[in-house]
Amino acid sequence: MILATTPTPPRSLQHQCPAHPPTPPCAHPRLSQAQPSLEPPWETGMTKTMKRMVMGAGGVGTLLGLMSVVVGSLTLLGVKEHGYLVLGWLVAYNVALGVLSVVVGGGILKRCWWSPKAAAAIFTSHFAVLGVVIALWASSAAAPESVRSMVFRSVLWAVIAVVVWKGIATKTREPEPA
Repeated sequence: MILATTPTPPRSLQHQCPAHPPTPPCAHPRLSQAQPSLEPPWETGMTKTMKRMVMGAGGVGTLLGLMSVVVGSLTLLGVKEHGYLVLGWLVAYNVALGVLSVVVGGGILKRCWWSPKAAAAIFTSHFAVLGVVIALWASSAAAPESVRSMVFRSVLWAVIAVVVWKGIATKTREPEPA
């Protein structure tokens, strides 16, 4: 079977059209000043390592949110029983923030402009609720497991927020060599 293909012209004859002048070898559209960057503004100039860290932070935030939604929903529906005092409002809070964490984690993965502030807001919210839970635990109105889970969430979201904010700060650095 013989396939008919159009022959490729030799290099000397390529780009001879006056309507389409040849492009210099170093002219990359993302580096051109005339064309806007295709990357989000807070990612421009990020190193590969920082991009990976931001992606990892988004993945961890999404996974943590999914876990909170699943476990919290099972607890609220009575499917999962715990051997300690469960604060209903805390479980409802964790489910609500779990849904928000999935959205924000996805925003970090997509590098949305609002994701750094949203990550900081989730951390701040968790830290405030941690203070309330510690006060309740001190008066024996909350289980130590509640304190541990809020410390875990607060620390993880603190790290996520710092990584995402640090990713924004690296936009002025030189890109790492390829």
